[in-house]
Amino acid sequence: MLSMLRNLTLGLRFTLAFGLIGLVVLGLGIFAIVQTNNLGNQLNYVTDQRAVSLELVSRLDSEFLRARVHTANLQNAANQEQIAYFEDKLASARDAANEIEQQLRDIVHTDEAKTLFERYLKLDERYWQLQQEYIDLEAADREEEAIQLRQNVQLPLTEELSMLLDDFMRYEVAAIDNVTIEADESRAATFTALVTVIVFTTIIIVFMSIVLTRSVIRPLRGAVEIARRIARKDLTHDFKVEGNDEVSTLIGQLKETQQSLRDSIGTIADSATQLATTSEELNSVTDESARNIQEQSQQLEQAATAVNELTVAIETVAQDAQSASESSDYADEKAQQGRAQVSETVDAIGELSERMTLSSESVNELATKVNQITKVLEVIRGIADQTNLLALNAAIEAARAGESGRGFSVVADEVRALASRTQTSTVEIEELVEVIKNSSTKSVSDMDVSVERAKSTLEIATDAGKALGEIAIAVAEINNRNTSIASAAEEQAAVSKDVDGNLVSIRDLSDSTSSGAEQTSSSAAELSRLATRLSELTDSFKV
Repeated sequence: MLSMLRNLTLGLRFTLAFGLIGLVVLGLGIFAIVQTNNLGNQLNYVTDQRAVSLELVSRLDSEFLRARVHTANLQNAANQEQIAYFEDKLASARDAANEIEQQLRDIVHTDEAKTLFERYLKLDERYWQLQQEYIDLEAADREEEAIQLRQNVQLPLTEELSMLLDDFMRYEVAAIDNVTIEADESRAATFTALVTVIVFTTIIIVFMSIVLTRSVIRPLRGAVEIARRIARKDLTHDFKVEGNDEVSTLIGQLKETQQSLRDSIGTIADSATQLATTSEELNSVTDESARNIQEQSQQLEQAATAVNELTVAIETVAQDAQSASESSDYADEKAQQGRAQVSETVDAIGELSERMTLSSESVNELATKVNQITKVLEVIRGIADQTNLLALNAAIEAARAGESGRGFSVVADEVRALASRTQTSTVEIEELVEVIKNSSTKSVSDMDVSVERAKSTLEIATDAGKALGEIAIAVAEINNRNTSIASAAEEQAAVSKDVDGNLVSIRDLSDSTSSGAEQTSSSAAELSRLATRLSELTDSFKV
C-alpha cells in the first residue's frame, strides 16, 4: 500500500486522505441527523397526537361527569327556575362534549381507538336520548316512570359509559407508554450505532494517519541520509529512486548531484595527477638549465683569465656555445610543453568551477523544493485549524441543543481531537523539513567554498602558465645569446680587441639567465604544491 501511495503526489495524497475523513465525518453526521429526526418524530407523535388524544378523552370524561352532576341536581331541583338552570347546564355540557368529540374524531387513527370511539358515540347518543326522555317525563309529572327509567336504564348506561371512558383513557396512556418505550429503544439503538460508527471511524482515521505518515516520513528519512552522506563527502553509496512524489523527485535530484560531484572530482583528480607530473618534468628541465648556465659561467671565468690563450679557446668557446644553444632549444621545447600542460590544467579547473556552480544551483533547487513542502504544510495546518474551529462550533451548537445534541457533541470532540493530531503531525513534518533545509543550506555553503577554491586554483594555474611563457621567452633569449657567442667565437681572431667587452656582456647575460632559471624553479615548485593541494582535495571525497 505504501508503494501505491508513493506513486501519488503529496498534495493528492493528503487531499484523498482528508477527503475520505470528511466523507466519514459527513456520513456520521447524516446518520446522527437522521436518528435525531426519528426521535423528534416520535416525540412529536407523542406530543401532537397521543398527548392531545389523552387530554381530549380526559376532558370528555370531565364533561360526562359534569353532565351526571347536573342530572342529579336536576332530579333534586325544587322549582322551575332551578330546573331551567340545570337544563341549561346540561345543554352546555353536551355542546362541550360534542366539540371535544369532533376534535377527537380528527386525530383517532388506530383501529382499537376507532372501535372505542365508535362505542362511545353510540352509548353517548343513547345516554342523551334517555336524558331527554327523563326530562320529558319529569315535565309531564310522570314521576314513577321517570324514576323507573333512571334506575333501570339510565344508571346502568351511565356506568357502562363511564367504564368505556376509563378504558379509552387507559388505552391512550398505554399508547403513550408504548411510544415512550419505542423512543427509548430507538435512542439506545442510535447510541449503540453512533458508538460503533465512531469507533470504526477512529480506527480508519488512525490507520490512515499511520499509513500516510509512514509514506512521507520514511522517504524523507532516506533523503536526509543521502544528503548526510554527501555532506560527509561519501559518494560511494548507490540508491534507488522509488515512486513519483515530491520526495522521490528530491532523491532523484540528490542522486544526480552525487553523480555530478563524482564525475567532477574524478576529472579534478586526473588533472591534479597530470599537473604533478608536468611540474616534476618542469623542475627537472629547470635544474638542468641552471646547471648548464652555471657551467657556462665557469667557462666565461676561465675565458676572462685566459685572454692570452684566446686563439686556443675559440674552438672550445664555439663548442660550448653550440652545446648551450642545443640546451636552450631543449629547454624552450620543454617550456612550451609545460605551458601546454598548464593550459590544459586551466581548462580542467575552469570546467570544475562550472560543474561546482551547477551543483550549487541543484542544491539551491533542492532548498526551493523544501520551501514548497513548507508551503504545503502551512496549507495543511490551515485546514487543521479550520477543522478545529468547525468542530468547536459544532460542539457549541450541540451544547445548545441539550440532551438531543449529546451524540453530535461527541462527534465534534472527536473531530477536534483529529484536528489536534493533524496539527501535531504537521509540526513534526515541519521539523523534518527544517532539518532538510539546514542540510541543503550547509551543502550550498560547502559548494560555494569549493567554487571559491576552484577559482583560486584557476588563478594559480593561470599564473603558472604566464611564468612558463616567461621561461620560454628567456630560453629563446638564451638561444639568441648563444648564437651571438658562437658568432663572436668565430670572429674572435679578428676582433680580439672586443673580447673584454664581449666577456662582460656574456657575464651579464649569464647572470640574467641564472635569475630566470631560479624563477622557473620557483614556479615549478609552486606548481607542484598546487598539484598536491588538488590531490588532497580530491582524496577527501570517497568516490
